[in-house]
Amino acid sequence: MALQLRLDATALAALFPEGSEARVELQRAVTDEFIRKHLNSKLVADEVVGLLNRAKQEAITEATRKLCDSHGWAYNNVLSDTFKARIREEAQHFVYDETRKIVKAECERFSNNIEQTIIDRMETLIDTTARAHVSTKLKERLNSALDMLGKS
Repeated sequence: MALQLRLDATALAALFPEGSEARVELQRAVTDEFIRKHLNSKLVADEVVGLLNRAKQEAITEATRKLCDSHGWAYNNVLSDTFKARIREEAQHFVYDETRKIVKAECERFSNNIEQTIIDRMETLIDTTARAHVSTKLKERLNSALDMLGKS
């Protein structure tokens, strides 16, 4: 006979009290299992992008509202759609500029790393080539000296 365990909401609340680490882990496990079984990773990725875009838009709107409130303006009454669009555009330019600065800094760092790597490799190549050349010349002179000794 198989043992069946049935848990109602009261039993779950007793086993996993609100705010406990065990409850958080249970919720995370249930969520992960649901996503694994029912959601396509492409859909999840698209949803995440959508959430990020909505969050960005909400942040811009909230910043605009705070700016208006700080000046005593009524956000919905004072700001025309054109002005709201300009604010959004300026925010997007700001995000673009900041992103460009980050990318530029990373490209410079990458470029400096590549430049240093090339210098290091060239030094190694020159050193290796010079050693090989010196070794070859020493062998030639040593063989020549040995040949002269052998003829005497």
